[in-house]
Amino acid sequence: MTKKNIAPLLLIVLASSALSFFMLTRGHVWLDDFAAYIMQAKSILAWNMDGFVHRNAFTIQNSSYPPGPAAYPWGFPLLLAPVYAVFGLNALALKLVSIAFYALFLLVLYFFARTRLDEWDSILLTGCFAFTPSLLYANDFILSDIPYLAFSTLGILLADRYSRTSTRQSGLALGLVAFLAFFTRTNGILLLVPVTLSLLVHHSWRDAAKRAFLPLCVFALLFLLQALLFPGGQESYFSHFSMGILFQPLLHVHPGTPVR
Repeated sequence: MTKKNIAPLLLIVLASSALSFFMLTRGHVWLDDFAAYIMQAKSILAWNMDGFVHRNAFTIQNSSYPPGPAAYPWGFPLLLAPVYAVFGLNALALKLVSIAFYALFLLVLYFFARTRLDEWDSILLTGCFAFTPSLLYANDFILSDIPYLAFSTLGILLADRYSRTSTRQSGLALGLVAFLAFFTRTNGILLLVPVTLSLLVHHSWRDAAKRAFLPLCVFALLFLLQALLFPGGQESYFSHFSMGILFQPLLHVHPGTPVR
């Protein structure tokens, strides 16, 4: 980057963040996911994650239609926990997490665009995302979508860089970010696919396997660490979205029973 391009990029990011902030509301639309994320954040602060999973699993198992998994991945609740510790149940403060990660996403997007476009085209592309109404409005939800967007985009950028440089620092960073994407949303594990494919594009399959070892080891070690510290949350995603559970309520409706 040249100094003359730093100013417009920062201006775009700051303007987008300010616009997102002024679009925030003090409440929340009635969706159940945000409540579970906040309760998981509270359980982290109380160091009673097992208690939350046990109570919520009882609710899920005794519902006619499962409203969600027994626990969401713990990455986003972990981000909410320090905000909740300071501000309590303040929806406006909790939404600031998404605004911060959307600013991070815009910066990552610019640097990723720079690998394919010139500086001003990259700034223009970043500006298009910075002021997209639907994305700005998404910051008004206490959900994991925006942090996951930042982590997954950063993971793709690092995968592209690692496939070209294969430095130890890039490999460590790639493994860390891939885990953070997975720790935020379960489908973040799919980020390992472009990691592998990007290596195969630039290297033979033997070299690609050797180079993939470092980020995969970092991912595996962090996965084991979170499994020791946090109760199961990722696995419940798979069971919740399986076809059998989704359609189970419809298959057991008795004749004459109104469907709500």
